[in-house]
Amino acid sequence: MGHAAGSASALAQFNAMGLGGWVLVDLALNWGGWALAAALKTERFYDLVGSLSFVTLTIGSLALAGPITARKLLVSCMVGLWAGRLGSYLVARVHKVGKDSRFDEVKHQPAMFLFYWTMQALWVFITLTPVLLINTATVAKPLRWFDAPGVCLWASGLMLEAVADWQKDQWRAKPQNKGEQQGEGGRFITTGLWGISRHPNYLGEMMLWWGVFFTCVAGFSKPQHLASVASPLFVMLLLRYVSGVPILERQADQRWGSEAEYQAYKASTPVLVPDLSRLFKSDPSL
Repeated sequence: MGHAAGSASALAQFNAMGLGGWVLVDLALNWGGWALAAALKTERFYDLVGSLSFVTLTIGSLALAGPITARKLLVSCMVGLWAGRLGSYLVARVHKVGKDSRFDEVKHQPAMFLFYWTMQALWVFITLTPVLLINTATVAKPLRWFDAPGVCLWASGLMLEAVADWQKDQWRAKPQNKGEQQGEGGRFITTGLWGISRHPNYLGEMMLWWGVFFTCVAGFSKPQHLASVASPLFVMLLLRYVSGVPILERQADQRWGSEAEYQAYKASTPVLVPDLSRLFKSDPSL
């Protein structure tokens, strides 16, 4: 009896912390991952811990913060499906390649390595904030027809990202496209979705998080919860201007910048949003 009462009291105290409690869980997971990774000087489970952080915070907030409603279950499943798909893809990729070049130097510098793990924790929490607000809400708002666009946007983004990743894997699997290092494409891909966008996978990632946010909006119980629009905005800004597009564009310029074929591809293919009008022109060069 005393043990049960103590557990109930601890749970009540944790829920009383609101989102602050989940910040601590998030940091504990990623700092624990850093401690092990720094000791082993490896980055091979960085993406795994990131995905598990999303899943842990989502399932935990769903299970511990009151009755499960349709909206809570829906947005939690949206995150879970995304994390399972992308997480398994990234883990399989680093296992196949044997390393993640982003960490070639920093994994030997514990303090800088900790910075990377802390930034991952920050990424998890900010991105997941709308879902955490829904899952910890005490006021339940039912799903309505106007939630459908958000779900459709999420589904479209998830499919776009998955197809783009699959197409690039198929491209890299061909011997003539392999680079000098295992797992790196020796040639730049211009087929499929990559023929209409230079980074269709990142476009899909941006779309799906806007979809999650819009599915959460109608369930917010306080006007200040709208500030969680920082989630999709953060994803957009991070991928477009910090860790995604700029890094890959710079690497591509270094490898193929002197080639006329690459310059033509870059000039005719948008960075993110495709120019769909080109698909309806008889002359594809227009």
